Amino acid sequence: LEGAWEQVGCTSADFNTRKGLTGLGGAPFTSPAALFYCYDGGAVCAKEVLRLFGRPVLLNELRGEYGFSPDGALMQERFGDADLGGQRSSKEFAGATATTRHVCITADGAVRVAKVDAAVGVGAGGYLVYKRLAAGEMEAWLESKRLPLVGGTVPTLSMEEMREAYPYLGEGEGAGGDGF
Repeated sequence: LEGAWEQVGCTSADFNTRKGLTGLGGAPFTSPAALFYCYDGGAVCAKEVLRLFGRPVLLNELRGEYGFSPDGALMQERFGDADLGGQRSSKEFAGATATTRHVCITADGAVRVAKVDAAVGVGAGGYLVYKRLAAGEMEAWLESKRLPLVGGTVPTLSMEEMREAYPYLGEGEGAGGDGF
């Protein structure tokens, strides 16, 4: 499970009605573009990319932890912090929990399928399908869209936050060619 995954399929009516993980994909002129999950040593980070007028321009990032039930039948992701709608560590975010069962990963580790029971957390009711991403694949996609690699899209960043979120810009390549 460790590493980066992209959600590529979903039969959850709840998830589809919300138009994504956060529900912000249902805003006027907005739609989901991609949904990535990164798992690392018990930590989970969900990156929801939204299109505005057809262009992927907004990244919402949810951070938390994940674990399994003692019998391994259930997997739970608990998100306690999020950069949403342009706000770093949004005060309006009250947390979110997603519980899936019957998590299956193909023998080659390329595909993961999980069942979400009705009324049990984010994406309730249906199946979620993910593909494993190669090392650096998610970062390359985000960079190609000029989106942050760390944190969500926020309008005001310090120089240090800019260097961390957009390492691919480097010195001298920032807005207007002025660099950081």
